[in-house]
Amino acid sequence: MRVLPGTRVALHQAFRCCPFAGAVSSQVHDYLIANGFVLVEKAEDADVHVINTCGSDASQAQITWDTIEQVKGRVAGARVVALGCLVSIEPRRLTEALSGVGESARLDPRHTSGLDEIFGGPVPFADVQPALRNEYVGNDFAKDWFHIVASTGCLGSCSFCAIRRATGRPRSRAAAEVVADMVRGRAAGRADQLLVSTDLSAWGTDLGVSVVDLISAATEAAGSDLRLAGESFEPTLFLEHFDELLPLFSSGRWAYLGLPIQSGSARVLRSMSRTYDPAAVVDAVKRLKAVAPDVVVRTDLIFGFGDETEAEFEASLEVSRAFDLPSFNAYQLRPGTAPLLLPPEVLVARRDRSLEELKRRADSGWATIRRAGGDHQAAHRAGANGSRAKRGEDAGPWDTPEGRAWLVDEAGRFLRLLQKRGPFALGAGWVLRGARVEHDAVVLALAHDSGEEVELGLRHPGWPGGAMVRGARYLVWVRSAPPPARLDASLKIAVRALN
Repeated sequence: MRVLPGTRVALHQAFRCCPFAGAVSSQVHDYLIANGFVLVEKAEDADVHVINTCGSDASQAQITWDTIEQVKGRVAGARVVALGCLVSIEPRRLTEALSGVGESARLDPRHTSGLDEIFGGPVPFADVQPALRNEYVGNDFAKDWFHIVASTGCLGSCSFCAIRRATGRPRSRAAAEVVADMVRGRAAGRADQLLVSTDLSAWGTDLGVSVVDLISAATEAAGSDLRLAGESFEPTLFLEHFDELLPLFSSGRWAYLGLPIQSGSARVLRSMSRTYDPAAVVDAVKRLKAVAPDVVVRTDLIFGFGDETEAEFEASLEVSRAFDLPSFNAYQLRPGTAPLLLPPEVLVARRDRSLEELKRRADSGWATIRRAGGDHQAAHRAGANGSRAKRGEDAGPWDTPEGRAWLVDEAGRFLRLLQKRGPFALGAGWVLRGARVEHDAVVLALAHDSGEEVELGLRHPGWPGGAMVRGARYLVWVRSAPPPARLDASLKIAVRALN
């Protein structure tokens, strides 16, 4: 595929999770502008579609499948360039999804520079290193931070992870390049700066140096006017270099670190092919917090991996209490990963207990991230399976076992329909494209023929709360930004179809 400058391009970000991939979307955006392409917002206005994907779990992948179908439905003979991890994680399904488009190309994270062969212009892709644009924010924490990609890839072979198949082994940018981007961010007035990577701990292993060299150079370059953050440090090499990293992280320059421990059980970690002792990670966090209490430390924990026992799950709950911002995620089977062994009811019970743990933490208050100039940022309140933990005063009937069962059953009904029929019409131009359970509602993703998209919240008709429509089956309201007034009537027709 070859695309000439002046061509109209739509850039679709098909995920809602990753700061690294969000930075890549921003890089592609600025690359296209720098080389004379015209970016448009509506799919039907574009001649070429660039879709940046994620395959970390099934829900993120579904956003890509939905996006491709939307493009195919709106643009006959569309030309599509697919980027991101899903290119390597599910190549066969991606080929099937792209069948019927006019022309397509696929580039995984190791080969994104191949954009130069498609959109070749005076500015190479590798020379574009932008700040994150807010429209491509990967998660709540990432918003408004100046993103600097330090490296790609990792050294791990974790049996739960599909991302490693896409990113490959570490490929590091030189510390001098990272510092140059820090200086550029400072000149642009961006004092809060985030170093992002698949695994920051593995930075430099391909250059014959270590992450200590990067953190030392960044800390020195930060001076007194920048605040730094890092996402994410895998624990094995983090622990290996911790004694050298500790004085750097306690220098007053660092605001936030991502340190995904994944489990509180040494046995489960071994089955995940992780090579560290969870107790050693907790000890390192405690040592760091003792000398740098303002540094906020986040972590991820997976529950339901392999044959994890109740005692091992309890160990993860206990480990989470050592971190400022824990997040719990149910293990999901992905291509090339270990089998899912535990029954759904066990995963549901552990998710609910994880959420209860996070609600207790919310009641006592989350840590806030100190930014440049003395401002504080509300920390991302990560919850079980990515839902935000709710404060105790937000409790309701959805927090009871009966309420949880109702939400799971109703979401399952929509998911079975989607699996059987694919996206389907609700009437008045609206199509149902996705469903999921959040803390207090079933969430439905709808798209309109005009290109508008909304998310609806569904609750039991006997539960409290405002509603757009109250029916015999559901209480329904619009969760996302309200649609334009001209679509209100048509949306109400679709909502009534749900009841």
